[in-house]
Amino acid sequence: MQSITDILLEIGTEEIPARFLPGAITQLKEIADARFKDNAIVFKEIYTTATPNRLSLIAGGVNMLQESRVKEYYGPPKVRAYDKSGKPAKAAIGFANSHGIGVESLVIKTKGKGEYVVAVIEEKGAALVEIIDSVLLSVINSLKFPKSMRWGSGSFKFARPIKWITAVMGSKPIHFTLNDINATATTYGHRFLSNKALTINDIGNYKNLLRENKVIVDFEERKTLIKKQMEEKAGSVNASVIEDNELLDTVNFLVEYPNAVVGAFSEDFTALPKELLISVMRDHQKYFALEDDEFRMTNKFIIISNTAGENSMTVKSGAERVLTARFDDARFYYEEDLKIPLIDRLDSLKGVMFHKDIGTMHEKVERIGFIAEMLLEKLNAEGQPCLATNTERIGRAVRLSKNDLTTGVVREFPELQGAIGRYYSLHDREEREIALSLEEQYLPAFAGDSLPVTDTGVILSLADKLDNIVSFFSVNLVPTGSEDPYALRRQANGIVLILLHRGFAVSLSIILRGIPDIIKRDGHIPDNLKAFFKQRLESHFSSLGYANDVVNAAMYDFMDIPLLYLNNRLDALGSLKGKSGYNDFLFALKRVHNIIPPGFEGETDEESLDSVYEKELLEKTKNISKGIHDSTARGDYNGAFAMLEGVIGSINTFFDKVLVMDKDERKRNNKLSILASLHKLAGKAADFSALEER
Repeated sequence: MQSITDILLEIGTEEIPARFLPGAITQLKEIADARFKDNAIVFKEIYTTATPNRLSLIAGGVNMLQESRVKEYYGPPKVRAYDKSGKPAKAAIGFANSHGIGVESLVIKTKGKGEYVVAVIEEKGAALVEIIDSVLLSVINSLKFPKSMRWGSGSFKFARPIKWITAVMGSKPIHFTLNDINATATTYGHRFLSNKALTINDIGNYKNLLRENKVIVDFEERKTLIKKQMEEKAGSVNASVIEDNELLDTVNFLVEYPNAVVGAFSEDFTALPKELLISVMRDHQKYFALEDDEFRMTNKFIIISNTAGENSMTVKSGAERVLTARFDDARFYYEEDLKIPLIDRLDSLKGVMFHKDIGTMHEKVERIGFIAEMLLEKLNAEGQPCLATNTERIGRAVRLSKNDLTTGVVREFPELQGAIGRYYSLHDREEREIALSLEEQYLPAFAGDSLPVTDTGVILSLADKLDNIVSFFSVNLVPTGSEDPYALRRQANGIVLILLHRGFAVSLSIILRGIPDIIKRDGHIPDNLKAFFKQRLESHFSSLGYANDVVNAAMYDFMDIPLLYLNNRLDALGSLKGKSGYNDFLFALKRVHNIIPPGFEGETDEESLDSVYEKELLEKTKNISKGIHDSTARGDYNGAFAMLEGVIGSINTFFDKVLVMDKDERKRNNKLSILASLHKLAGKAADFSALEER
């Protein structure tokens, strides 16, 4: 018998939703990896893939024999297992018999605070053929989906009904039964183009066999093929595909045998907003939009069908007919919306609920107005980058900001909020900056997305996000674990990115000041909101590559220093860690930190200082005090660190020559007060106690 083999598992199903499959591919691999290792099955690699109608796993280089394992089984406590003379008692004898070993083979091991008898048993590996069926059954039963269903009379649940199970080891079938379905060596080709049974005699030929029967089983291969076909088809009509990776991923899991087909629609529809046309094609039909060399929408589109090329004309005509009807509906909503100026829709927001515990969209707009006015004042303060906007423009933008929610187009296509506001406000001859800000208020919408460009858009985006976050926190609807139904983490990230990108030297405490009063009327920033922003900042800076200890050292007063300066502090700490004297610098400041009792407060009586070493350290602390305050006030942390470096020698001499913890309380407190003054001053620069030695 050969010592190495391959294993194939394929779960054939009715069509599984595309959004389930990327997670299922990952999950299948992780579960198989864990189950194989749990069962001491040694393997070289595990490959998983999926189509709408099958989940597939191939394990390569699998040992035909389980590894032998030594297992330990704990029994009764030693005091019960043996009598006073050390002879085995009934408890030990019974325990040994239950594990099929002699009592003399038991050993004593410590667990917790007690000693116990332990049966140490070597379990020889079984042949893979004896256990692989139960392992694969366990893998299938462990798969979870966002939604599962039962079918027939059984209780088993899966994403969609299972039609067949293919299980092969080497060239032999693996037999087991799941929900009345017998595993065999048989798979099936494309359900329309090659719907016939296929016997797997060679796992190495699995992909080729399916490819010959119109199934591209490898999802990466399918994706590459789709992209290639689309580029060729778009080029044939002098156009380019409008990039949409999310749609590409979705379509990839809608087909087993992709075939790109070019369709066309009446050029009259290109008068509609580009985003509206794309939304209809993308979200309703899963079609790809095309544009010309000048990025203008063309009247062509691409369908990725799940059929052969000879059926392209049928696919084309059907898609064109359906899309024309969809566009007609969209045009009707659009033209009806334009009959009412956007500004006249403001009162209609009184009937649109923002959240039942918070209020209407009209009330939200009023809050955004107050917040935006405060932000304009704070961000236009002396020393800040000048914002080229004004109260009147901001006020107009606020009053228009949510009105598109009452339009027919946005009711049908919610993903177009903001973009439709821009189109309608331009149609109404509003200022261009105001129109752009209506779309920019939602930026950034995802990681890596664009940030607002206009100054009005910056204010509107910040105000909207701040209102969302503080409003939901005010009614205790906060993100927990992986749950964040109102996307508050994303919005907090957006606030951080906008403030940093624009270079505003303003702290979060200043930004937030007054907003809780607008929302809750008590002016209090809850502690969990501070912790929430701290987590967002830590996540942001960690993603930029800053070490965890550097982030911790920089974050201790994060609410009270400008985010821009926080960035400077992180850079300065990174540079500090690269210096040759870093460990000595850190050791000295940590000695200061560690010796000061918690909550210690005291003033230095200079007349009572005992030695020149105390006087020297106090004098040096005084000399750098103003410089450190000035440096940190302008975000120059490199300068502040350099001043502290000049005191390190005096700190070391002080500890070498001075007995700090003097028995005389007055003398002890006097010395501690010198160190406390230095520690407080160093704290203006960073929390050095959080740093690690290099």
